[in-house]
Amino acid sequence: MSDIAKAIGNKAELYEAALRNGFYLPKFKCSIITEDYIYGVLIGNVLCPKYNAIKLLPCPRPPDKETLIKLAEEAMSKQSKSLGIDASHTPDKGWLISIISSFNPQCEIFKKSYLPPPRVEKAENKAKVSLPADFLEGLPVSKKKHKVRRLAFLRQGKEEVKNERIKSLHKQYKK
Repeated sequence: MSDIAKAIGNKAELYEAALRNGFYLPKFKCSIITEDYIYGVLIGNVLCPKYNAIKLLPCPRPPDKETLIKLAEEAMSKQSKSLGIDASHTPDKGWLISIISSFNPQCEIFKKSYLPPPRVEKAENKAKVSLPADFLEGLPVSKKKHKVRRLAFLRQGKEEVKNERIKSLHKQYKK
């Protein structure tokens, strides 16, 4: 155990050791990069290819991250292990594209004519606020460039929309 402590003292050193052993890991700052994830990769419980298995294909306009996660999981579905991705721990888009291009090069996102589907409107643009129908009639448009502090009911409405979106994404991951 003392040999391990001499070589690896923290998460950054564990990450570097995995890279030096040839594992193709997501970027260090990704939420998926935890001590448990890296340890799972090293002992073989989490599926992570090595650099020699990676074959890159161009994807100039990739779809959103949720779609890429689904495609990566489909590409690796033949393996008996998981990629270790969940709703709160996700890799970066570049890593996902590399995994898909290496293990499913016929995927539609690599075709010359591929365009991603239109993006879903973000929760910050949709607020669930119930006001009387004539409340906003005749009011001038705000001239402030920066809102100093959001109104509480607007913030709560946006949080509701965001929570609903997270719940729907979580249901998609369970499928």
